[in-house]
Amino acid sequence: MEGNRMARISGVLAGLGAAALVAGCSFTSSGFSLSQDQVEEQVTQQLTEIVGVAPDKIECPGDLRGSIDTEMRCVLTHEGTSYGVTVKVTGVEGTTINYDIQVDDQPMS
Repeated sequence: MEGNRMARISGVLAGLGAAALVAGCSFTSSGFSLSQDQVEEQVTQQLTEIVGVAPDKIECPGDLRGSIDTEMRCVLTHEGTSYGVTVKVTGVEGTTINYDIQVDDQPMS
């Protein structure tokens, strides 16, 4: 059963870019940025809800500034295959940062 689930996430991840996966998200911040840990946690949570299986790891390079059009490139890894993930701030309302998540359509080389 676990093997089927892992095959499913690998297959879904392989097709995510083709489907132009963009998840709209928001998170309330205590300042004008989300910490690296918060970004990684939120990206993991959103992708798990969409795909149905959690990736092994999401790694982001730092905090996400709460400024419209700010982009961050993260790396999603599952079963040894890595994909680039773009996190883009789409709006800021008070202490809430709205952002989109898009997974690359091809694995990283």
